[in-house]
Amino acid sequence: MTTARAHIVVALFCAVLLVSCATPRELGIDAWKRDLEAEKLTPIYPPRAGDGLGTIATFDAAGREIIVTSGCFAKVNSDSYRVAMLLTEQKIQSSASLAGGASDLVKGKLDISFAFSVSSDVNVQLSPISPHISRYETAVLKDAVGKLDRNSVCYKAAVNPRNVILFYVLSVDGLNFTFTDKSDNVLKLNASLLAAAKVDSELARKFEGKATLSIAEKMLIGYRAMTARELPGAFMDVIELEELSPDQLQAKRLAPR
Repeated sequence: MTTARAHIVVALFCAVLLVSCATPRELGIDAWKRDLEAEKLTPIYPPRAGDGLGTIATFDAAGREIIVTSGCFAKVNSDSYRVAMLLTEQKIQSSASLAGGASDLVKGKLDISFAFSVSSDVNVQLSPISPHISRYETAVLKDAVGKLDRNSVCYKAAVNPRNVILFYVLSVDGLNFTFTDKSDNVLKLNASLLAAAKVDSELARKFEGKATLSIAEKMLIGYRAMTARELPGAFMDVIELEELSPDQLQAKRLAPR
């Protein structure tokens, strides 16, 4: 076989593999991260609970995100709606993926780390419950920042050039866990599997014998951010908001402190 023909055969073989692997369950890639980046959302590693829309955040010297304050815009009108995102049922191979990090938030109720062992004959698939977007209209947020007391913690945090305001966030209401064998057959949640996963006793009683275990836990998965800037005016200061692209946000994350 000539070199050129060999290359063609390899290319065709790879194309067949790509088509055959494009199933709802994807292995070896961070499918959730890919979905977020396609929508120009910045993933949060790891996903977290306790804050969300309107949070003001910054970054430390290592580029890690730090919450400066939350709740400053809790009374501001916002929109919220369900979205068809994170549709891929993600195989969890470690806590390093976006889905794996989400599973760590419910470790008090379930621990799937047993499935990460190379000797384990169980895979864990994860899908989100009710992915939804919450967002502020730019004009509404601009008005809200402008109305803050100039001496308040919220105002000073909002206009600090090192900080960002999360104005558009993707959240979920919980997680669905499905366990499969190495042939991708779904396993019923029997007593031994529930024990291996250290499932909370109340949840174990509720889901034993079923195919999927659902845990309610609101968490933030990704976001878009803006910066707020104070521009001196003739009679009063003017607030200017600028949405940051994922690349601009990454540059801010990596900027020297």
